[in-house]
Amino acid sequence: MLKNLIKAKVTPIIIEADEPERVYNFIPENLDFNITGIWTASKGLELKCGNISYSNSLRIKRYRIGFEYLRYANKQHFIIFINPPEIENINKHCLVFVGQGLKNLKGALYYTLPSPTKEEYEKEFTLLLKPKKDKKLIKKWAGYSCGMLLNEAKNCFKYSIYSESDFLSNKSKFINKKIIEEIRTAYRFNDVGGFNNFKEWFNKRKFLYKKEAVQFGLEFPKGVILAGIPGTGKGLVTKAMANEAGLPLFKLDLSTVYNQYAGVTDMQLREALVSIEQHAPCILWLDEFSRFIVGKESEGDSGLTSRVYAILLNWLQEREKFVFVSATVNDFYLLPPELIRKGRFSEVFGIGYPTLSDLCDIWAIHLKRKGINADMAFLSEISENMTGADIENVVNDALINCYNEGGTKEDISALFISNLIKPLEKNQNILNQIKGLRGV
Repeated sequence: MLKNLIKAKVTPIIIEADEPERVYNFIPENLDFNITGIWTASKGLELKCGNISYSNSLRIKRYRIGFEYLRYANKQHFIIFINPPEIENINKHCLVFVGQGLKNLKGALYYTLPSPTKEEYEKEFTLLLKPKKDKKLIKKWAGYSCGMLLNEAKNCFKYSIYSESDFLSNKSKFINKKIIEEIRTAYRFNDVGGFNNFKEWFNKRKFLYKKEAVQFGLEFPKGVILAGIPGTGKGLVTKAMANEAGLPLFKLDLSTVYNQYAGVTDMQLREALVSIEQHAPCILWLDEFSRFIVGKESEGDSGLTSRVYAILLNWLQEREKFVFVSATVNDFYLLPPELIRKGRFSEVFGIGYPTLSDLCDIWAIHLKRKGINADMAFLSEISENMTGADIENVVNDALINCYNEGGTKEDISALFISNLIKPLEKNQNILNQIKGLRGV
């Protein structure tokens, strides 16, 4: 899109970018301008006429003097300003301002530079490996670079080559802000107790991103909202569904998007969403989604929360790539009607306390994982109002007590475990919220 805007001579264009120098990759060749140029704080305004650069003596160091030159220049110029101190417009020229947190200008066109593509990472990694090239390694590590700035990825690549270590394990050392995090686990549906209705629903749809399904006329589902009791496994089942579908899983932490500078938050969210689409087909996890909706009607943050909500709402509706969104929430009543309607999400599932059958499955999973043989039916009978997280904690506590008493796992019986189970009250408030929703 940016190339077409420049060819159309739209002016001014204000581009939000974490790495402003990347804008050079988006400039079309053979521009129809008499003179082109770049302004940077270190070198000032450098001009070219065709392929011929002006001599150093004609470089305009000071920003204001450069603007005065443009104001009175007769020939049409195309100028890129990198991190300019201020923004103005001169209609007879095509001016592009690139940076972070740039001020508003009436009549300007705003554009967010998308996150680096896999091809950009591959190009930079190839240059770093010259003359020796390992195309397979470059391709693999470029795929691991999602959510990283280009320079962060390059530094991680150089370090991984030098230290002969894995790029993925080094990634966290070089990334400054984790807006998007790739989640890798081995969980499958067999590792999740309960959720039988949801598992059946998802299994019928998990491969609809494949070519055969598309040709058949089927549509990939938009996603689901999993709403209900904390600790019941909403996050766990999200991790498991990614492996069931054979898709990468990314987590978007909306709290890391917020920035103190005007315009940066909006830009970072748009950038994150563009980056997600570049990795489609995939699954996107929005954890504790409801807490980011609170205050969207308030102007206490200059409407920032409202703008973030609007950007996300529009993307959920309009995205065309195969991105399945799993939004997990505890406080379902905070979600507005326009968010949960069909078109943004395919289905909303309400998650209450596990049934007796579900409890038996959950006990079986956790006891087997720890190598404990105990009467699961008895434990299920006395586990009313317990969640998967509660059961996991009880099993861990049983192991700790057994170890401290000098026993073995064979000594851990259902009776031994039952002494650690405390009566729990129902969270009736959440149960009332999800009443009427499709059960999992």
